[in-house]
Amino acid sequence: EEEDGDDDDEPMFDAKDIKKKQKEVRKNIGRNVNFLKEEGSVALENAKDITGIRNKNDLMKWSMKQLKLANECVAEFMKGYRYGRDQEIDNVMNEYFKDIEVEDDKDETSANEEDENVMSNRPIRSGRRKRRRKSLND
Repeated sequence: EEEDGDDDDEPMFDAKDIKKKQKEVRKNIGRNVNFLKEEGSVALENAKDITGIRNKNDLMKWSMKQLKLANECVAEFMKGYRYGRDQEIDNVMNEYFKDIEVEDDKDETSANEEDENVMSNRPIRSGRRKRRRKSLND
């Protein structure tokens, strides 16, 4: 009969196994460090050759070129945007005011004729106008 059934599920480590695992980890760390020393420098040189960036000054020059390019791209975009916006506003305004201009032309013609008729029939008075007052008795 078992008193404690959980003992079989837990792995049991002894000091020898722990020391053995520590040695394996140290070996792996040593190999990884050596690999990174050798291959890391090769990878770094490849990156420098591909990008052309070898030091901080090269990086600054490259960054400035990229900023100038971005600035030119935004300027070109804004130029096209403004042109398109102005064209669209012109189209909308022409479409909207097309009907009003035709009506205005008719109204202006009839208004000018009315003004001429009124002005030609009305006598010209000079001086101040007198107010007509209603008397209190009315």
